[in-house]
Amino acid sequence: LGFAGGIDLYMARVSPQHRVVGSYGWHADSVDALIYVLEGKRRVRVAGYTPGSKIRIDRILSAGSFVYVPGGCFHHLLAHPG
Repeated sequence: LGFAGGIDLYMARVSPQHRVVGSYGWHADSVDALIYVLEGKRRVRVAGYTPGSKIRIDRILSAGSFVYVPGGCFHHLLAHPG
């Protein structure tokens, strides 16, 4: 591809009891993130660069959808039943 880098994969799932299970809670990564939904639906929330900052994006994404999160930007991901 012409550049050095890596890919990290994470999973947000719905439990067998259909309870919503989230990612690591609100957090910021040191690198840019492209959140891509492979299957199901995910609620993605993206805020600013400081803890407790205003939520800028709050969307339900379905398979094939994605959102870009700049490095240092707080975000949270939840599996969404259905």
